[in-house]
Amino acid sequence: MDPFATLPNEILLFVVQQVPDLGSLHNLRSASPAVASLIREDGNAARITEAVLSATLPDKTQEVVRTLAFVLWGPHSGGPPLASWSAFRHLYHILPIGHAAPPVSEQLPREMPSSVLCRVLALSTNVHRVAHGCLHTLMNRFLSLRPRRPAHPRFNYRRSNFWKSLDRETRQPKPYEPPPQPPSEPAKPSARLAGEAAAPLAWVEEQSALNAAWRLALISALHKSVDSRQCAWPSEDVEKLKNLSPVEFWDLLIGSTSEAEMEWVRAMSDYIGSEVSSSHLLSKQMGAARNCCMAIQAAPDGDWIHDKDQFGQVSAGYSFFREARTLPYSPLRGADFGVFRQYGFGLWSTKRMMGMALLPDPQMTEERFGGNWQNEEHSLFYSWYSILTAQELVDLEDTQRTHWPN
Repeated sequence: MDPFATLPNEILLFVVQQVPDLGSLHNLRSASPAVASLIREDGNAARITEAVLSATLPDKTQEVVRTLAFVLWGPHSGGPPLASWSAFRHLYHILPIGHAAPPVSEQLPREMPSSVLCRVLALSTNVHRVAHGCLHTLMNRFLSLRPRRPAHPRFNYRRSNFWKSLDRETRQPKPYEPPPQPPSEPAKPSARLAGEAAAPLAWVEEQSALNAAWRLALISALHKSVDSRQCAWPSEDVEKLKNLSPVEFWDLLIGSTSEAEMEWVRAMSDYIGSEVSSSHLLSKQMGAARNCCMAIQAAPDGDWIHDKDQFGQVSAGYSFFREARTLPYSPLRGADFGVFRQYGFGLWSTKRMMGMALLPDPQMTEERFGGNWQNEEHSLFYSWYSILTAQELVDLEDTQRTHWPN
């Protein structure tokens, strides 16, 4: 017996709008004929989906999901015309330079067919599985790391001559030399790493991965619509779409993109490219993510901006790397973030990165470095450097040598 069948529609409508995410709404619709019937009633699908969407996802992710719904609606009666790339940009509420835009509703229209929104709900379960599959893959790689640190807490790269372009004695230009390799030790005992770096997923970590998966789902849906000739795009627009990487897609669509968000997209693209076909994001038949799932920390923990209205801040790990790759005395000078992306460094919270001894720890600053944050910073430079593979070290040195002394 369907337990929801006894509820008046007004109460049932209120109940289904309180579910924790779109995937739960899909599962409830699949399990309860009463809920499925309620969603099919005129306007209810959009009303319910919008309520759950706006209550559970950051604004930037909401925009992507709504746009995806419009793309899926496009070929059907009453759907918005998607006749070109320019029309799609308008659909995403982005203005081509020099043009004015009419006001666009920020909510799903009540006339959107329930069949379209049910596809969005079904798709949300695949998005969740892909996002968590990516998170678990990156987490396994991350937890395999064993960073090291200089044995002497006063080690400082600036005291070495490797980064200076002039010989100390002759004051003449000198050739490139790789960073020094001081005596080292484990940055943290393995037992502590396993406990502190393997904490449950934080809200922001999960939402970052979900945002990226929804973005790729939107790209897949648009490709499918264009390839099936449902949109009848001009040939030049079709070629443009086919030749865009996921990051290029968003750069062209928006004009300027958040570094943080594009790092999420790159990490998800790398995972999808090696693990699952992007077309599977639109499939109704996907297996559950392996090893799913670690519990999510629902409450903000203060180590990164968690408020859904301010979602999209650069992670502390990426921020640290961005500085390290530009400093002349850093062993990471000129490094590409891709070597660290494979471990999830663009997704993890400050607390997780601190647990792996890869970001400043206030307690460590005092106990090991006597409050000298500069020595701690140089120790962290070495810790990041220590996790590079032999080939990655060769590639980095080749890059540094090529651009020496600039």
